[in-house]
Amino acid sequence: NFRKRIVLPAGVSIARILPDVPDDEGAPRQFILYPGGVVPEVGVELANERGGHRLVRVDPITGVPQVTEAAAK
Repeated sequence: NFRKRIVLPAGVSIARILPDVPDDEGAPRQFILYPGGVVPEVGVELANERGGHRLVRVDPITGVPQVTEAAAK
């Protein structure tokens, strides 16, 4: 059983995970990645204490991460 945990720096948090799930009641979400498999189309919006927001998505074709500014909610 392999698990990888990422610890975010102090002051940085996950604001939301895309795609949004209808009727999401705050339950934990899990993503399974298989070596050599297709990368799921998922995005993670990160926020910092100063109000900065960035959206990190992985291109499902190339596997390359894309970072863009996200509007604060």
